[in-house]
Amino acid sequence: MTPATAARAGLVAAVLALAAPAAGAYECMAAYGVLDLAENRAADADPKGEIRRLEAALAAPPAPGRNVRARLYAMLANAYQLDDQPSRMRAATESGLAAVDDPTERGLVDFLATTEAYLWIELGEPKRALERYEAAAATVREDARYYPCVLDERAYLRYRNNRVADAVVDFSHAYTLSIARGLAAERAEVASDIAWTYLRLGFFDEAVPFADEAVAYFGASGDRRELSDAYRHRGTALAARGEYAAARRDGEAALEYARSTHDTFRELFGEEALCVILRGAGDLAAAGRACAIAERLAAGFEDPEGRQLAALASGELAVAAGRPREALVALERATRELQREVRRDLWGRVHRARAGAYEQLGDYRQAADALHAYLEQRDLDEQANRAARIAVLRVQFETGLAEQALALATAEKTLLAEKAARERLLRNAALAAAAFVLAATLPYVVSRQRRLRADRARHDAEQRLDAVARLTGGVAHDFNNLMTVIQHAVGLVALHPALRGDSPSQRLLDQARESAAAGGAITRQLLAFSSQLDLKPEAVELATYLERTRPVLAGALAGRATLEIRLAPSLPRVWVDPALLVTALLNLVVNARDALLAPGTIEVSARHASADDPPLPDGRPAVRIDVRDPGAGMAPEVLARAIEPFYSTKGPGRGSGLGLSVVDGFLRQSGGRFALASVPGAGTTATLWLPVAAAER
Repeated sequence: MTPATAARAGLVAAVLALAAPAAGAYECMAAYGVLDLAENRAADADPKGEIRRLEAALAAPPAPGRNVRARLYAMLANAYQLDDQPSRMRAATESGLAAVDDPTERGLVDFLATTEAYLWIELGEPKRALERYEAAAATVREDARYYPCVLDERAYLRYRNNRVADAVVDFSHAYTLSIARGLAAERAEVASDIAWTYLRLGFFDEAVPFADEAVAYFGASGDRRELSDAYRHRGTALAARGEYAAARRDGEAALEYARSTHDTFRELFGEEALCVILRGAGDLAAAGRACAIAERLAAGFEDPEGRQLAALASGELAVAAGRPREALVALERATRELQREVRRDLWGRVHRARAGAYEQLGDYRQAADALHAYLEQRDLDEQANRAARIAVLRVQFETGLAEQALALATAEKTLLAEKAARERLLRNAALAAAAFVLAATLPYVVSRQRRLRADRARHDAEQRLDAVARLTGGVAHDFNNLMTVIQHAVGLVALHPALRGDSPSQRLLDQARESAAAGGAITRQLLAFSSQLDLKPEAVELATYLERTRPVLAGALAGRATLEIRLAPSLPRVWVDPALLVTALLNLVVNARDALLAPGTIEVSARHASADDPPLPDGRPAVRIDVRDPGAGMAPEVLARAIEPFYSTKGPGRGSGLGLSVVDGFLRQSGGRFALASVPGAGTTATLWLPVAAAER
């Protein structure tokens, strides 16, 4: 027997052994009945070696039977995909479909048909991929064990074609079916995909638990490709929440796993994600290296998505680094790729980055045009994503109802069991013994019920506050768009020659400008409360900054108090939005002024955070700023509610109740912390913890 014949004989035996379903947790192709887990891992570890073995088995005489040959082609298509050879993968699937002659081989036919359709995404034709895949998926029975695999792949293709609402429904259905059918690997893969979809919709908090699930499963199973995806998705979500240290760890882990499998496609997306994370963390040099590698890798792929993201990340980084001409060149590359495949969510980022670049160049007309395009695109994105958000909320609501029903059924079952146990106890035990048991357990039961009610009340309050924050954020974004249009319109009208020298008209325009500015201030408060501010953080030298803002803070005291600023020596620079920081300090200084019972001194001090201070969410070092007043102070019950939105101790018309919640939202979004300490009659201290800039650590 020749080596090629021997290789083919071994593979044929393995294929025939797959005719009956195998036990255990399989990948999707195992659910199709095409590959077992060992075969998939062999191809994953050495795709080129597996390709050589399969090609030798197909070429060696005598020719295998048609269905065995079809399975060999299915395995070969899988190996080609792992080796980044989409054209050969397509040829293998077409040969496999032509070889099938047994209509009962439903799993094999479905796998080859859906795989042939799916590979068009790797050839850079997502629309054609979706059309062919939906046609192939329509023939798959919903009771097929591998139906969750079909839903997962169709969801991804729908996402790539901007049908995000349909993708959310498919992903959620696939996740539920994977749980019901015991497909642990598929459940983890879909969880990772759901996290990825939530990132596009801005559901960063919701994305993290799904990414955690995927990291835990694939970390235990050893699937390094899927683990790379899961780490990348979680890192992106953490960065969006301002937790840059943890995000950087996840981004670097995603890259490490992608490189260990020699998966250049995942390495490309890992470098792009790490570039964005590092830019947000302020490490522009490291971000530049990651973006450069991403662009180099993207040049070798047919799929335009990688080139779009890499070029866009490079353009945004160049704007952040103050290199506007370089930014415009990179953004032009991104635009060319976006014209090949329309990703609505990326156009807004392109327009926004362009506006920043033109502003740095002093070309304010072009900057205004780009800003206008950005606002229009953001409105379109909101309209397009509204259905997807509704779908997400509907799925979450239905999942919650199902969990409540399950909990109720479990509770009823437990109650029935306890009732039966009590009846047996009463029948078989003396009345005195029963009374003793009841007396001993009653305090524990009452205490436990009280704790459960308190936990439920706290959980319900957190959910209500989160819902109010989301609603507030949405309203604020819409209101901000209206204010922007009004401000631009007033500016243009004021320049009209017919109104020059017309004092009444100019006064009306001034009033309109003031009203628009007031509306903008309200918008910023609402966005801060909902943690959706458009932050522009930079490294801030606190000593210089506080001295420069001293006149503004002192002016807010209106002669009713004196301002004292105390600074510890050698303070590091902090990473924060300077414009919003002065707004937060001004808010706290005004509150301190209003709390004074008599003229006094308000102290603003800054020092290094100590070991006794609470750590920042992502573990970064911090600088602490305290704003102290010797005023009336607050009672414990007032202090407990002081940061709640819309809660105010001031009289009617003197306070909105949003001031402290705005400061708290700004600090949380900036990766810092905010807290109050107060003693009745002894004054109040408001403390801000700000993250140290990356270059200072």
